[in-house]
Amino acid sequence: MATSHQQTARCSGKRLIAQNKRVTKNKICDRYLELEHARKSPLVLLPTTVLCDKINSATLDRIGTTVHNLDAIDILETIVKKSLMPKIEKAYQKVETDTTRTAGLEKSLRLCVGVVMLKQNKDVDTGLVNGLVEIVQDFLSSKQNSTVQIHSVKIKFQNLNFAVQIQRESCSFQVHNEIFYTKKQFSLMLAFGITVHKFQSLSLNSVIIDAGPATFGCGMVYVALFRVTTLHGLHLVDLDETKIKCDTKVVNKYNRLRDLYTPHVGHLGTAKADIHRKRVTRKKLQEPLQAQTKSKSIVASTNIFYYCNIRSLDYDFKKHTSQTLNLVTTRDMPEESCRSSLAQIFAKLICNATQQHVNVAVCKVAGDGNCLFRPISLKLTNSENSHRQLRDTITRHMFQAPVLQAMSNMFADINSYIDHVEQMTQDGTWGTENKIIAAAHLFSCSIVCLATYNEYHLQHFPPHFLLNPQCNSLCHHQTLYLINSTESHYDLAIICTQ
Repeated sequence: MATSHQQTARCSGKRLIAQNKRVTKNKICDRYLELEHARKSPLVLLPTTVLCDKINSATLDRIGTTVHNLDAIDILETIVKKSLMPKIEKAYQKVETDTTRTAGLEKSLRLCVGVVMLKQNKDVDTGLVNGLVEIVQDFLSSKQNSTVQIHSVKIKFQNLNFAVQIQRESCSFQVHNEIFYTKKQFSLMLAFGITVHKFQSLSLNSVIIDAGPATFGCGMVYVALFRVTTLHGLHLVDLDETKIKCDTKVVNKYNRLRDLYTPHVGHLGTAKADIHRKRVTRKKLQEPLQAQTKSKSIVASTNIFYYCNIRSLDYDFKKHTSQTLNLVTTRDMPEESCRSSLAQIFAKLICNATQQHVNVAVCKVAGDGNCLFRPISLKLTNSENSHRQLRDTITRHMFQAPVLQAMSNMFADINSYIDHVEQMTQDGTWGTENKIIAAAHLFSCSIVCLATYNEYHLQHFPPHFLLNPQCNSLCHHQTLYLINSTESHYDLAIICTQ
């Protein structure tokens, strides 16, 4: 799920196990067994242990392999008078199933050849740790007093070239004053279905997820979706969009950092309380992307046009900058796209701020990781061909004072900043806002970017942003316009007044 929530919502309509129908545990088991027979190695992710127990039990009964009932071996370790035994046994019966007293060891286990999870660390050096999900290959037994007893479980671990025999663990627990029992049991659990919290360290190609109304806690849906490597491997029991939310403490922390270093971006919004459940339907999930784009609110930015030109960079400025940076210019610009809905949004934002109607043209550039430098090259030289030269020039400028001193304060330390800039010298590395800040400083112009953080707005990067993000009455800057509507790609915008 390495893509955005918006992409997940668009695609998850096809991923629902049952469209607009109540999903039963049998339906979930059917999908699990279907994926298992196709060798997809699925897991079922559920919000609570109660749901996990139901799915594990149902799957175990239907998987078609021998089920082994493994009772714990409980031994009284303290010498007790015979007259006190009824009292001790009564106390023992009250706590014998309490796994909080026995380090998670169960009174009884039902296992089969299939998926299990380790509940304790076995060997940290070899990676056999709590939470590891692997496959049981066999059960090894011996005969004692005419009784066959399983003494170890043979498990194949992916990080080892051989199977490991897991034996019973021992744990002592107190049932009465100074009276102790020792429980011996396999520290394993069925893992056809596991809780989202236990899944945080795993990444899988095929996962069945219940992200419905039983989901609780901030970030739970994110954790579940993010660990699936592809959308094709996602199979949804349910998806309640009101449960997709983050911790307000995290939001407040980000907003504090934005106030310090990127005040032009504004604050992140916080999710509203769950008032009505909003179940995702097939019709809702398959709305076209264009309709979703139009549904975003359009807000007027602060009137930045008191301090910068409404029109894009003029001919004299482009000529002077190109000559200063030794850029090769061409005569003709490529054909512009004037019908873009983003052009209309851009024009409306400018009109809201200036009460002046403008024409906006959007010039698309290649999306190869150089998309920040390509539109700048296109505006200055009428061609994208100088993007590598501009990348080198801007990153070199970031090593110069006062840029180095000012921008390194945005990083943990000077070495982190230097590593970041050196990485940015590599062709195809995606440019970020600090490169826009450096470019504005280098070119001595404002860079205005149409961006979306929950709503469309204009970001203003004046040439003096490094020292002071705010303009004053003496400012009157030339303006270069960019569009970053997807948060992962930049295009060029050209503004002309009517």
